[in-house]
Amino acid sequence: MKELISCWGKKAIGLIICARERLDYNTQNESSRLRLEHENKMRTKKYQEMLKNRAALPIASLRGDMLRLLKENNVLVVCGDTGSGKTTQVPQFILDEMIESGCGGLCNIVCTQPRRIAAISVAERVSDERCEPAPGSNGSLVGYHVRLDNARNENTKLLFCTTGILLRKIVGDETLTGITHIIVDEVHERSLLGDFLLVVLKNLIEKRSVESSSPLKVVLMSATVDSNLFSGYFGNCPVITAEGRMHPVTTYFLEDIYESTGYHLASDSPAAVRYEVSSGKKVLETCFLLY
Repeated sequence: MKELISCWGKKAIGLIICARERLDYNTQNESSRLRLEHENKMRTKKYQEMLKNRAALPIASLRGDMLRLLKENNVLVVCGDTGSGKTTQVPQFILDEMIESGCGGLCNIVCTQPRRIAAISVAERVSDERCEPAPGSNGSLVGYHVRLDNARNENTKLLFCTTGILLRKIVGDETLTGITHIIVDEVHERSLLGDFLLVVLKNLIEKRSVESSSPLKVVLMSATVDSNLFSGYFGNCPVITAEGRMHPVTTYFLEDIYESTGYHLASDSPAAVRYEVSSGKKVLETCFLLY
């Protein structure tokens, strides 16, 4: 009986080893494929033009420092005012770096947004910047998942979702198996779900560091107001700051729009103003109506 149990145990161990080897082989093939596709895409004119636009953003100059700090630490706080480009560029920095280093098959990035519309619009913008089809479709590495709407597939490497979706995922998988990076955007917008997510992530980082060979990397993106607060909560993790970029704004009043467009209400409209008065009777009628 002991020999039979020992025999079955050896077979089970052999099956586990074969499964791991097969998984590693598939991951290596996927990493090589992603790297080759990325290199071919970088040669296209459309992608090169998009890279020039991305390089003009203030956050682009901090790409090397950000990736270096993220390798050395499990948590990083990225600060930047409106217009710095942190929302669209930071997830792509991580994704491109993993693909170029030959680890694209292992990459699985989740980026949270506080609202459904933001998650969908940012996913569409990032997919467009990467010269890929719509999020969730074949040939796209970008996807999104919000309540009542899910656009993702087995090839999705960068997923934009709401805070509630990520918390629901943690309920089903306490260690978030397979997820390499979590980016919490607009973390300064304090909410019940957002604060609860930070508590869960802090415990999850410690748990993954001890029990798993692949630590969980967390990036908190915030305005410059509360950066020290979040850094102190995560053990004084490093903070990197990007300058914002303001666009010129011109103020127009409603009266200016009427004059520039030449718009007038219909003459029979009750709200139309009659400038042309041909007799004193009409003046009296108008005064009476106004009174």
